[in-house]
Amino acid sequence: MARARVGQGTDSARMSGRPTFLDDVPGLRDLAIRQSGVVRRSQLRECGVSRQHIAHQVAAGRWQTLGPNVVVLSNGVLSRLQWMQAGVCHVGPRGALDGWTTLELAGLRGWVRTLIHVATDHGRREPAPPGLVVHQSRHLDPVDIVEGPLRSVTVARAAIDAAGWLPTARSACGLVTAVAQQKLASPEEMLEVLARIYRVRHTAALREALSDAAAGAQSNAERDVHAMMRSAGLRDIRRQFPVMLSRGLIHVDLAATLPDGRVLVVEVDGPHHDDPEQRARDAERDAELLALGYTVLHIPRWLVQSDPDAVRARLLAIRQGARIA
Repeated sequence: MARARVGQGTDSARMSGRPTFLDDVPGLRDLAIRQSGVVRRSQLRECGVSRQHIAHQVAAGRWQTLGPNVVVLSNGVLSRLQWMQAGVCHVGPRGALDGWTTLELAGLRGWVRTLIHVATDHGRREPAPPGLVVHQSRHLDPVDIVEGPLRSVTVARAAIDAAGWLPTARSACGLVTAVAQQKLASPEEMLEVLARIYRVRHTAALREALSDAAAGAQSNAERDVHAMMRSAGLRDIRRQFPVMLSRGLIHVDLAATLPDGRVLVVEVDGPHHDDPEQRARDAERDAELLALGYTVLHIPRWLVQSDPDAVRARLLAIRQGARIA
């Protein structure tokens, strides 16, 4: 289908003053459908729509503009999808959705952010529309980009970028661990991104957390307990330790060999372990572990965060052969 040009008067003149612009301008309806009614000014120029025509539609209350680059071919409140499309249109082919927004699209649970985050190449100075956060990067490589109507970076790249934006190493490690836990990107994929991109905040902590995740650590709390077990003098510490029970093979969070040869099983319990049905399943499993000769210790995740000294003291008491209260 031939597209109208800026200098050709017929199509542009018809669309300039009429509300039937989507059908008057060749290609505009298809573009609007493909991009949820949110387009770049350069795309409108390719369809033969001039700056004056855009101004006329905005003045008529049919269109609205977002920043210097984005035009919305409607006048209503934008949906979440339209805001994401606005982010893609603002940065154009030199950028993509990134960080929290890419992770939202991937289905990450528990890390909600309202603003739309996009990445673009280093050095751009265009003002961003309200609600849009633009991150500049010197290393936005083609391998990081997933093409489509909503162009985005890969989940692994988004996780590393978002982790670097967080204020503390602990929260950054929690994010990448959650991404790995929810199987949105593997630890190995995130480690590859981390190795390729320079100057990422919390790099050392992220590398350690991802290496732990690749080895089987399931949360920040497990990593903290692992360190506490070492400081308490426990040795031969293993993550996701396999045990064969009557119902089949299970994997406990952590295990260590005590000085008398017994194996200490440590489970780091999240809030779901307070559910009565889960407590009953835990008790049944603990009884079988005890019958097999294991020593079992459950540590609530909240206790790891609120009173790590108490956890360390309990582990030390077990190592020294004290009774568990």
